[in-house]
Amino acid sequence: MIRNKLLAYGIAALGLGSGVAHAGAFGFLEGADAYGGALVVPYYTVQNGNVTLLNIVNVDPESGKAVKVRFRGAERSDDVFDFQVFLSPGDMWTANISQGPDGRARLTTEDNSCTLPENVNRSFETLRLSGDEAARAAGTREGYVEIINMGDVIDYGNDARTELFDAIKHVDGVAPCTPEILQSVVSGDTSQLNVDNDENGEAERLNDVATPFLYANVTILNLDEAAAWSMNAVPVDSLFTTIFSSEGLPETRYWSQTASKFDADLAQVTLDGVFLSGAVDPAQYDFPDLSTPRYPDSSPIEQYLITSFYGIGAFPWLSNEFITDQEIFAATDWLFSMPTRRYAVEGRPYEGGVVHLDTADFQGDDGRGVLFPFSEYYDADTGCVRVAGLEVQDREERILTPDVVVSPGTTVRPQLCGEVAVMSFNRKGATRSGVLGAELTLNDITVPYENGHASFLFGGGIFDELDFELGYGLPVIAQAFVRANNGGSGAANMNFGGNWKHRGFSLPFGFPFFMGEP
Repeated sequence: MIRNKLLAYGIAALGLGSGVAHAGAFGFLEGADAYGGALVVPYYTVQNGNVTLLNIVNVDPESGKAVKVRFRGAERSDDVFDFQVFLSPGDMWTANISQGPDGRARLTTEDNSCTLPENVNRSFETLRLSGDEAARAAGTREGYVEIINMGDVIDYGNDARTELFDAIKHVDGVAPCTPEILQSVVSGDTSQLNVDNDENGEAERLNDVATPFLYANVTILNLDEAAAWSMNAVPVDSLFTTIFSSEGLPETRYWSQTASKFDADLAQVTLDGVFLSGAVDPAQYDFPDLSTPRYPDSSPIEQYLITSFYGIGAFPWLSNEFITDQEIFAATDWLFSMPTRRYAVEGRPYEGGVVHLDTADFQGDDGRGVLFPFSEYYDADTGCVRVAGLEVQDREERILTPDVVVSPGTTVRPQLCGEVAVMSFNRKGATRSGVLGAELTLNDITVPYENGHASFLFGGGIFDELDFELGYGLPVIAQAFVRANNGGSGAANMNFGGNWKHRGFSLPFGFPFFMGEP
């Protein structure tokens, strides 16, 4: 019976060692948006025995890439670890993120590609996290990853750019990584330099453009539970967004991997409210971020909108299935990753205070200091994103909506708390999610059905006949993770699992600009 149920549910078992389950990749178009100049890994975790394996690939056969890799915590997207990787043409960089003896996430790599700093094998940082030592350590154990091409590295003959190209180009499988060359990278823009550039640009080591030819994969592996799930990094700034933005190729945006104070005009570089409010003084290593303008004559707000609407897509409606059948020990987690939320939600708490900015041109109608489109959904009291509507169905067409309650009872709608929210089905208040073992931003949802499918509405969904007055859609990367077990003993015990991208309706490209908003 258990075997038949597993087959009926379509949970595929792939034999990886002792019955390890391996899931399909995060599915996106294999076209113009298959590669990117800015990528987001929706989730990493080292909680409860998990390790995360990260691979970054440069498919450009001619040019190298100076890449910023930044890990952000799940709760408030604060920087917990960042560095630079220099990928030569056709190069690939790999790393393992696990929990170290100090309780913090720790990166380990044996890759020969060049990095700044030279050695990145170390624990994540807790400087910008809140709470006691244990809470800060916990804050590093879940989050998401930003991967940004800061500029191309080209072989241009006999100048400073070729010196950098030669320093990162592999010879017999090993890159020279000449320290004095890597530490003197400049972009040609005096607001972005870590050393002064001469007027003729002879010290410029990066090309003027940052072409979108990166991709990345991630695998979450749990050896104790013999389970694994894989995802693609999402290209949030790709050739696709370049075409539709009509602003030309992305330009080089490079700052040094140092703690030196950032002296340029912050308002021209970022929408990050933590920095703009003065709550934290940014360093050179804090840039670029996902709101840093990548196109000629653009601004942080324009880059934010390009990334949110063209890159991620704004979804008024998202749907997926869930399985929690206890006969096969099934569990389901839904992941909601919101990598541009940081730049929109300016009233979020930071170190006991509250960050506020004057954003009258973009804030919601009720005066909250929250940028569009998050202004449509953000709950300032809880710091969470409201779900405007919820519909749950079992497999036999029975429908549950949160407006229908058994008396006495109240209507309760789910909320997405955290920059990366994990929603676990029918866990009845458990402190960790059923599949990913998430703890930091765990959101519990209990429904009366063991199995079925559910839809979240953020406003303006197909159930509202596209009534856009209800909302504009939410920039969110969403995916379901499912696991089950055959109940066998010893060698006959097998785990099974799968992960599927949420289905939804994304607003037409160019909206809301066609509608005269925001």
